[in-house]
Amino acid sequence: MTLNSYEQEQARKKAYYEFAQEQVKLSNLRRAVAYYVSRKNRTEHPDGKLKGRPGKWYPHPKEEHRSCCDYIKPPSHACPYSLMNHCRSAKHIGNLLEVDPKEIKRLARIEINKEEERR
Repeated sequence: MTLNSYEQEQARKKAYYEFAQEQVKLSNLRRAVAYYVSRKNRTEHPDGKLKGRPGKWYPHPKEEHRSCCDYIKPPSHACPYSLMNHCRSAKHIGNLLEVDPKEIKRLARIEINKEEERR
């Protein structure tokens, strides 16, 4: 293998790796948009449980809870679903799937418009 063909092979491997990384990002973005739209429409719900007598909702500690949840007001008697509402947000889903929340919202608007046109 000559030096030139070695460099070409390395460049081809690098291009393939970058392509594969881009496909993974697109796949995560598609999943994030699907989660966001279904949670917004309430056809899918975040993983979590109602705890306590008044039924305060908390996200599942391993599956659903992320660092963004720490900054949300904890559930109280007056607002028992504060964390559930947060878990339906683009910010939370972005943290869940490591995707930019702005991209989720942008693509979700397009998806929702497509659904409305079909009706």
